[in-house]
Amino acid sequence: MRWTNEELGPVTPLEFIPVAEETGVIIPIGAWVLHRACRQAGEWRRQGYFLKVAVNVSAWQIHHDGEFFNTLKQCLTESGIPGEALELEITESLMIQKTEATLGLLEQIRGLGVRFAMDDFGTGYSSLSYLKQLPLDVVKIDREFICHIPHDPNDAAIVAAILAMTRHLGLRVVAEGVETQEQVDFLREHGCQEVQGYYYGPPVSASDFAASWLNFMLSGKYAAEM
Repeated sequence: MRWTNEELGPVTPLEFIPVAEETGVIIPIGAWVLHRACRQAGEWRRQGYFLKVAVNVSAWQIHHDGEFFNTLKQCLTESGIPGEALELEITESLMIQKTEATLGLLEQIRGLGVRFAMDDFGTGYSSLSYLKQLPLDVVKIDREFICHIPHDPNDAAIVAAILAMTRHLGLRVVAEGVETQEQVDFLREHGCQEVQGYYYGPPVSASDFAASWLNFMLSGKYAAEM
């Protein structure tokens, strides 16, 4: 999500999300984002584009929004998409206030078919323990480890180890912040299934994505690229 303010200009999520969490405004913002993402996915499916959408979810939403599960069910019902078409991206901060109720909620959501991705993997303190505690399907390797591969031997070793470990755990992996052909080649060589980053393109609106990417993806060229 991007926000452009008339006075401030472009404001990044890193700037406004913490403020939204502190004030509690993250709950209506999060609900709006879920509705918009699911509605867009539903529109694409009706046009014949069966895409999965991924939505970032704040730990604050999970811990403090008592209606989160009902909101999520409503989004799926109104948009007409199956739970399997939605992926929720969570971060390790979710586990700072881990409770049985939190884990129970995640399992409830999983029961709808919705998948979970661990975003920014590797930047927290206890990532490995979370792999067995959370009902995860996807791990997203933080761009901090991607930006210097393959030239930095330490980052290269870390990324290769994460890819090997997650493969044995049966998890999908997405590499974030990919910008060069060398990075794509390294990740492909080590079995990374998916990448995101400026190598393929910057963030775009739904309309621009439809105009420039959907036909490209369906042509088969996209699959051949990775």
